Amino acid sequence: MRQEYELGTDRPDSMENVTSVIGHAVSALMKSGKEVSVQAILAFLKQQEAQSADGRKKLYGRAISVVAGDTD
Repeated sequence: MRQEYELGTDRPDSMENVTSVIGHAVSALMKSGKEVSVQAILAFLKQQEAQSADGRKKLYGRAISVVAGDTD
């Protein structure tokens, strides 16, 4: 059974997957005609994180950190 987050790696919070959800956020904002800004991307990712199952919460959390510039 293929898990929702798999894009070619077993780690749900891999940088490839993080980049993918950030790209999805940007695409969704553009498609809806909304402004694409750091704040808008963060708001979208936080909304998705709140609606996600446990396995994806970590992925969205990492994407939020990357967009916010909190990468260690």
